[in-house]
Amino acid sequence: MTAVSGQYGQIQIGSSDVTECTYWSFDRMANEQTYASCATEGYKKRVPGVKDGSGSLKGFQDPTDPIETYFEEGDLVTLKLYYTATKFYSVPAMITKLHVETDIAEGALVPWEADFGCNGAWTLPV
Repeated sequence: MTAVSGQYGQIQIGSSDVTECTYWSFDRMANEQTYASCATEGYKKRVPGVKDGSGSLKGFQDPTDPIETYFEEGDLVTLKLYYTATKFYSVPAMITKLHVETDIAEGALVPWEADFGCNGAWTLPV
């Protein structure tokens, strides 16, 4: 087994690279349906329900190519979340939150963060 470095991570929307991205996460979930019946002998059992997913994206604001060029809150997009130079998840998503902040006292880089929820079936990396 060979571990993978995140150094080639990237976020794309369509064929466009999102500039100055620094981080992404993707949580895949199955809704849990619990039940008990006369056949479960006093124990709860579980079956998977519908699948869902969500995640977050992070980066630094580029005034010549701001994050709002790629998406805003409420936009429906298809994210390509690369974890190597060639392997990626393809995720239809709705941007649910966009956050930008400025640290005037320290003059730090201006970060942005976005949250998303899945909007249908995603494709696993090949």
